Amino acid sequence: LINEWYLEDLSENIKAVFRDKMQRGEYLGTFAPYGYLKNPDNKNQLIINPKTAAVVKQIFKWHSEGYGATKISRMLNDRKVPNPRKQQEIDGLRKTYFYSPEDMGLWSTTTIGDILNNQVYCGDVVQHVKEKISYKSKLVRKVAPEERIIIKNMHEAIISREMFEETKDRLLKKRKACTTGKVHLLSGKVFCHYCGKPMQKNHSKSTKGDINYLRCRNKYAYASK
Repeated sequence: LINEWYLEDLSENIKAVFRDKMQRGEYLGTFAPYGYLKNPDNKNQLIINPKTAAVVKQIFKWHSEGYGATKISRMLNDRKVPNPRKQQEIDGLRKTYFYSPEDMGLWSTTTIGDILNNQVYCGDVVQHVKEKISYKSKLVRKVAPEERIIIKNMHEAIISREMFEETKDRLLKKRKACTTGKVHLLSGKVFCHYCGKPMQKNHSKSTKGDINYLRCRNKYAYASK
């Protein structure tokens, strides 16, 4: 019982030390976020990585032009841009190699989404995103957004705060891209008068040519109206 108390007390003391560092804006992650490097003179500070920061800027620019995460990931894959894990291997940050030397790794919509949602790119340190359930377990859980530790303006930003807020606003609307890879101008802006749901863009062919139109997603459920 005394051993249990000792381990629990030790765990709480370690958490307190880490939390104090987080409150001071010190970055405690094992690896720097994609687009950044750890400062050689201070491992708890982030500095811009010139090689990958340009890719981050391009991702946000494409998204502002209306391209969805799927199209962005395809464009990066077509350009043979190494994904974040592969870039760590190229930079010698990984002890084990997941990809072969000629394999650049594939970008996924999840990776693009993580970058677009990451506040670190406008100069803020965001930590305590996950936590262990108990010192006895290796299981972790996500921390509620309001409980995360965010210290603003701790390092040089890759994108402006305005662009990040605009990106976050677009993501909250959950707009989907068309077959062209771009989000339609009316996406998330036109709603059904009866059910209130966003209208869906459809495409059909007829003797008059190609026709693009909007319809209610629940048109069959609300057929009587």
